[in-house]
Amino acid sequence: MGRSGALPEVFARIHPRWKSPHVACFAVFQLASVGLLLPTELTFLFLAINVPILIKYFCICISARKVVRSHPELSSGFVLPANVVAWCASAVQ
Repeated sequence: MGRSGALPEVFARIHPRWKSPHVACFAVFQLASVGLLLPTELTFLFLAINVPILIKYFCICISARKVVRSHPELSSGFVLPANVVAWCASAVQ
C-alpha cells in the first residue's frame, strides 16, 4: 500500500538484507505494543478489536475503488444489484 500511494511511501521501504517491509513491521509492532497498555475491560476489548478492523476494511474498500478508477482494465464490469444493497441496508437497521 505504501508503493501504490495509499499509505505514506516510508511504509514501502524494503530492508536490503532481509527483503521485508521493516518500517511497516515496526509500525505495526508499536501499535500492538501500545495496545498492551490499554485497560482490559471486556467491553473495551471488543471495541479495541472491532473498531480497527472496521477502519481497515473501510480503507481497503476506498483503496479498491481508487485502483478500479485509475486502472479500468482491472475491472470485471460487475455491478452489485440495487436490491442486494437495499436488503443489506435494511438488515443493518
